[in-house]
Amino acid sequence: MNPARLRLAQELGATDAVDASRVDPVQAVKDITGLGADAVLNTTDVAPVYHQGLASVAPLGTFGFVTSPGPGFEVDMPQLMLGGRSIRGVVQGDAVPREFIPRWSAYGARAAFPWTG
Repeated sequence: MNPARLRLAQELGATDAVDASRVDPVQAVKDITGLGADAVLNTTDVAPVYHQGLASVAPLGTFGFVTSPGPGFEVDMPQLMLGGRSIRGVVQGDAVPREFIPRWSAYGARAAFPWTG
């Protein structure tokens, strides 16, 4: 929702940038990808962003997160199970940034990376 960060994302190669203050981010991701993103990475602790991220994941896709969610987040198990979606926590040394970031980026237009600021 920060215009400077949206511009930076595009300067760094993002094919699309969604301003969640102007549009429904879940619908925007689905409009861009069709069924949803193969990979969604949440870098916030904001419960609504967790819900939006999970709702943006395509069947057989993965929702990754790097911090615990704040109050108000509960996993919708049927939503998670339908389509074989998975949740993956990423903790400190769990990933080598030089390998992890390019691997997530390789998903291309079907990846979603929500951040705030």
